Amino acid sequence: MNRPALQLSDVSASEMAELAGLIRTLEQTMKAAFDYNIMNYLMLMMVDHQVHYHVIPRYDGIRQFAGLAWLDNGWPGLPVLGDSQHSEHPEILASIQQALITASSG
Repeated sequence: MNRPALQLSDVSASEMAELAGLIRTLEQTMKAAFDYNIMNYLMLMMVDHQVHYHVIPRYDGIRQFAGLAWLDNGWPGLPVLGDSQHSEHPEILASIQQALITASSG
């Protein structure tokens, strides 16, 4: 969907069907790239008044990526939304992006 929708009830049935396909691709790509245990989806829309989801891959232990250790500090409970691991390495975002691109084409 690429149009304004302020409420989930504004999303059409065909747009929901498209969303299902996008979620399938997202989950397959994230699994291939980072081997998550379970995916959490948050639909908050507190700041951006547009239907959207926040996608949070969840892990039951330490994961290594780009030479850094990553830990899901909320596992197995609620995600720690304020957690900002490795924020001193802003270049890591490009590495994450590349890993997702590689996983999606593989």
